[in-house]
Amino acid sequence: MSEYVRNKLTTVISISSVITILYYQFTKNYVFTGEAHPFWEFVYVDKGEIAIEAGLQQYILKAGELAFHKPDEFHSIRANGTIAPNVIVISFTSDSKAMDFFRNKILFLTDQEKHLLTQIMKESKDVFVPFESSPPISGMSKKADSPFGAEQLILHDLEKLLILIQRRKESILIRHRSMKENQRLGYVALSEKIINILEENLSEKLSLSFLSNQLSLSVSQIKKVFRQQTGCSIIDYFITMKMNEAKRLINESMLNFTQISQTLGYENIGYFSRMFKIRTGMSPSEYALSVKK
Repeated sequence: MSEYVRNKLTTVISISSVITILYYQFTKNYVFTGEAHPFWEFVYVDKGEIAIEAGLQQYILKAGELAFHKPDEFHSIRANGTIAPNVIVISFTSDSKAMDFFRNKILFLTDQEKHLLTQIMKESKDVFVPFESSPPISGMSKKADSPFGAEQLILHDLEKLLILIQRRKESILIRHRSMKENQRLGYVALSEKIINILEENLSEKLSLSFLSNQLSLSVSQIKKVFRQQTGCSIIDYFITMKMNEAKRLINESMLNFTQISQTLGYENIGYFSRMFKIRTGMSPSEYALSVKK
């Protein structure tokens, strides 16, 4: 009797564990400030588009497109302010060398690959407790009564999806995505970061060098971007924010003018009063009288 040859099949992509399988319906102004983690993650846009910042790169990911974040790569997401995007995020661990293919690329899914992704999402609903009951900070938890073989189907479909994408080798490098649009969204994000820092430090005397250190950007760059986005200088904007806060504190009538001045980082009540009048056309006392009428 002939001896049968037992062929051991080669595994090119192996996934050892799954961390998250999530479907998000973001608002049009959604902003995720970012994270880094020691495992792979891919983001697929089901509807709309999102702006992604990953490492030193910023790019747009549109409907039907997918991009990976390699382990320990810091990344953030924001909607474009116009369309509320729907996004799938799947993260997993894999030590396969073939995963290097997915670095720094935007990938397009065929109908077959989209179907696999749909099946992964469907099976995950039967395996894992809904996201709201199991936030990602503690990991997804499994249901006690998932269908027979559902976990293996998730693993099989996920590995098959990655193999099919790599076989086609159809992608574009992230750096080839339109930089004008990327730059615009990056400038908006930077301006918002600057404004957030200003809001958090209304009681301080902020310098441009402080902002430069906080953002790891040159003073000239943050000055240029901020003026382009807001039409005024950072210092001018900061003073306006302080005076608006002064108005609010005067309206509350909980603090006197000296205390308000000190609260907003002004050591000299006279200087604060002059600045308030320049900005509002009234002295603090005149403004206090006007709001009580």
